[in-house]
Amino acid sequence: MRFRGAGTAVLVECDSPAHAVAVGAAARGVPGVVDVVPAGATVLIEPDGAG
Repeated sequence: MRFRGAGTAVLVECDSPAHAVAVGAAARGVPGVVDVVPAGATVLIEPDGAG
């Protein structure tokens, strides 16, 4: 798994689409995360920007 920052969002490159779904599901439960977009073996996680 690899993490890449894209401004305030983070792109997570997973080993497989199934892993990306699991990471996305876990990210949805994190306070401050406003959007989770899984696509193939990657997940885009966007925080609320507060801070």
